[in-house]
Amino acid sequence: MNSAGMVAVNGRLLTRPPSGIQRYLVEQLWHFPDPVEIFVPGPVYPTVVIDPRHRVTLLPNRFPHDHLWEQLAFRYAVRRSPVVWSPFSVGLPWCNRLVFTLHDLSFFEEDSSGGRVARAWYQAIVRVVARSSRFVLADSEHVAVSVRERFSLSSERVVATPLAASPYWGEPPSPSEIVSLAVGDGPFILTVGTAPRKNIRTIIRAWQIARQDVSGLRLVIVGRAVAWADEFPDVEWVGGVSDDALRSLYRNALAFVFASRYEGFGLPVLEAMSAGCPVIAANATCIPEVAGDAAFLVNTDDSAAYARHIVELHRIPSQREQKVSAGLKQAAKFTWEKTAAATWKVIQEASTPAKGKR
Repeated sequence: MNSAGMVAVNGRLLTRPPSGIQRYLVEQLWHFPDPVEIFVPGPVYPTVVIDPRHRVTLLPNRFPHDHLWEQLAFRYAVRRSPVVWSPFSVGLPWCNRLVFTLHDLSFFEEDSSGGRVARAWYQAIVRVVARSSRFVLADSEHVAVSVRERFSLSSERVVATPLAASPYWGEPPSPSEIVSLAVGDGPFILTVGTAPRKNIRTIIRAWQIARQDVSGLRLVIVGRAVAWADEFPDVEWVGGVSDDALRSLYRNALAFVFASRYEGFGLPVLEAMSAGCPVIAANATCIPEVAGDAAFLVNTDDSAAYARHIVELHRIPSQREQKVSAGLKQAAKFTWEKTAAATWKVIQEASTPAKGKR
């Protein structure tokens, strides 16, 4: 049973290796004004540091899957909680005390991962959870609008709480921080993520065009190598990397190229800007509201347009400096303090009786 009067938080992903969604929770916990109770199905992952003000309650998982733990053990444990926050896009159906974070609607896209059956199951449960929860939080206004339209929810019930890049990305590198990856010399462009929606083939085509004018230009891709990676042996697929290595790559890249067809927020855009790397990104979904005027925004599949800006940044140093400066200012507009304040405001409102819900 949870501590009387405390907000209950689903912390099941805190038991796993660090991820972007996990960071979304941990960063906000450090900025909440009051303590909450976080329920976990096992030991918190060793590198995850939680603000000690909060109470972490171990609720052992005796089920074959975390989803069963969430729907049975967690639901029972929080039955008397005034508010339940589920920050991981799978919440408790038919819980009118629930604040539910829906990071994006990518699982409604045909090229989303997980297979048709898994996608159908996820779509069904998210539809029920979104409609029965007290409030839905979205990472961007783009997602908020999509959620309202898809699930027929009022604007009052769906609130955009934009994310932020950790100050870490803008900190000066330590003397020992270097790119210790199997990459060569010369200028390189960088991208992060290899899921189908990340549109990697468009970036590769842009790189092939740009290197005709930029001698020795390399393409470094962070993320799991795709099945067709052998088609492009000159591309440097470096796999998953540490935050230190990624920060160093951001700092040393000629540009960060992000051609994603769909994002809930596009956090790598802010990370790159915070690290002082100019951004060339797709003018799609939420990316324009995150990047503002600080990035070059082009049509999602226009390889020639990406290539043109890559060449410009190489040939005109002053233009690159201008984009770096604009990026730092744009990234500074987003802070985890603001995100946490917006989330906490919704949680507090959820603790009061509803005036009517649609």
